[in-house]
Amino acid sequence: MEMSNFLERIKSVVVKQPEYLEKTIESSWNVSEEISESLLKRNISQVLLTGCGDSFFAGIAGKYMFRAFSDFTVFVEESLELAKYTKCTEKTVVVAFSASGRTARTLEAVRKAKGDGAQVVAITNEGASPIARISDYTILTKVEEAFGSPTATSTTAMAACATLALWLGGKNGFLSDEEFEKFKEEIFSLPMKAKEVMSTRNMRQNMEAAEKFSVSEHVHLAGGGPCYASALFGMAKMKELAWIHSEAVELEEFCHVQMFPIEKDTPVIVFAHSGKSFNRAIQVLNVLKKIGVLTYVVSNIENKGLRELSDYQIKIPEVYEALVPVINIIPLHFLAIHLAIERKITLEGFRYQDLITELIGYED
Repeated sequence: MEMSNFLERIKSVVVKQPEYLEKTIESSWNVSEEISESLLKRNISQVLLTGCGDSFFAGIAGKYMFRAFSDFTVFVEESLELAKYTKCTEKTVVVAFSASGRTARTLEAVRKAKGDGAQVVAITNEGASPIARISDYTILTKVEEAFGSPTATSTTAMAACATLALWLGGKNGFLSDEEFEKFKEEIFSLPMKAKEVMSTRNMRQNMEAAEKFSVSEHVHLAGGGPCYASALFGMAKMKELAWIHSEAVELEEFCHVQMFPIEKDTPVIVFAHSGKSFNRAIQVLNVLKKIGVLTYVVSNIENKGLRELSDYQIKIPEVYEALVPVINIIPLHFLAIHLAIERKITLEGFRYQDLITELIGYED
């Protein structure tokens, strides 16, 4: 089955992510050091991450980076919540994610935060954008063709966030020199690991899973800790590209509420990274196996036990848990592309694109 020109173009951007990640990490490294020094002089004690859509999900992933690399109090707020309901202080630094730098609600949140006396760091792909102009500091991602559903701008934004979190943790003495160097090496290895995850085996698994999943009207996704952000990203790709109802649920909440509507013909995507929530993911997979549900597992573990619990397994390389969303959302984008092909989605663009663009751009 042929891929539309629209999907071909999106795929070409996804494939270039190792290159974009490498350029972003290299360019953001020294910038993040300078920003960290300036912020620490202001005695900041609270980090608040914000954004809309995929940028909000990047903030959820970033929360775990700041918790791993620093001892600041960290919160995540969707841009509307920050703009309308949240109070910042002079000790708050707001990290605002916006690939275009023009998202109306995020701009409103940034203005609100600055009005409260907070410092604002923008992470954006557009240096001449409104968010770059009104923020105190800017870290630029390096995606040369920011086209389609924003996985490339999201992975690079998370990588840029990681450099800021690490420098803040290093500069304020939370990390030892040895820990700092270890995490630096982890961050700089992300481009290579992004390339590894696009292996022939993983792509074949995606094509086979897409063919099987395409007859379903629903896809469920579950992940704990940083992998909850991965589940949210995957949910967005399924909706944006394959027009399939998908729902991402935090791993523990999946056990409490999401099991009830599960049917045998409903695929479930589970993130089972070898971190703190791995055992819970295995318990969930065991129950899904007993129900007879189709499962697609994203994991850095490849052993007989896990293979027996999954119908399709995407193998990712070893990645420090707080950084894993940078890598494990990439195969989900490919899965969504193949699902769109199987479901014969032929529109050359996003559904309701003009209306949604107008809605997102509304200013109060």
